[in-house]
Amino acid sequence: MFCKLLAIIIAIGLTACGLLSMRQARLQAVHELADAQLRIWRHDERLLLLRAKIAQRITPDGVREMLARCADLPELIDAADAGWVSLPDEAPVDPWARRPEQHP
Repeated sequence: MFCKLLAIIIAIGLTACGLLSMRQARLQAVHELADAQLRIWRHDERLLLLRAKIAQRITPDGVREMLARCADLPELIDAADAGWVSLPDEAPVDPWARRPEQHP
């Protein structure tokens, strides 16, 4: 009788320890998620401040002045004309990428 009672107490104790460890893991995950959300919020706030500072410093007249200063620069090369980027019509199509109705 004493052995059965001892086994039941040990089983209940082990079950309680398991439940407590699961609860602790869940609480730790929630805490880490909250920390991540706070970090994201702080980064968003910093981003908004930087955007506001940029908006204060850049005006349409300032952009026009920068463009006027850059007028003597050579024209940019179009990547598609230079052959650096393949256009969708020129892109090779592998057999595995075709739809079943497109197979010969």
